[in-house]
Amino acid sequence: SAILLGVITYSKSSTVQKVTTQFLGQFLNQRTKHDFWFVFTRSIGMTMLSMVILFLLGGSLFGTITVPLFFIFCGFWFGAGSSSLYLTYSLKGIAFYAIAILPPSAVFSIGMLIAGRKSIDFSLYIVKLTLPKSVPIGLYVPFKNYCAQFLAVVFLAVLSAVLDALLSISFLKYFSLQ
Repeated sequence: SAILLGVITYSKSSTVQKVTTQFLGQFLNQRTKHDFWFVFTRSIGMTMLSMVILFLLGGSLFGTITVPLFFIFCGFWFGAGSSSLYLTYSLKGIAFYAIAILPPSAVFSIGMLIAGRKSIDFSLYIVKLTLPKSVPIGLYVPFKNYCAQFLAVVFLAVLSAVLDALLSISFLKYFSLQ
């Protein structure tokens, strides 16, 4: 639904159109003129930033509220970017989306959904400990498990960055969205 909101808002808001156009320009610029490792480090930087945000939100009392808000924010901008490609470049934009954006985004989205679930679960655990009739117990073991589960999910983020770099290096030289 957040993606749909981004799609609808894109056609009605010049600010969203401007920000999305700038982001897509940077996206292409970072991926068409550089080698695999440069693209990989840019991509891994963005994916790890999202994972760190989800990890930190999950370690707070307000994670049950803020994690869904983070997903709405990400989904909104993903929908706006998709809409920009479809409306501005029509068939070429759809092909670009299907080849360069959708595969790594699908892998990353799976990782984010799992990470979001783990964050909400741990945040709920913390909330339960703050209730008046809760039994005080340590957080060491649950936090250690949370960290281990999150580390496993980070593998999907790395896989997404590798896929992004491979597809960018392989196919973006054939696209010009001008």
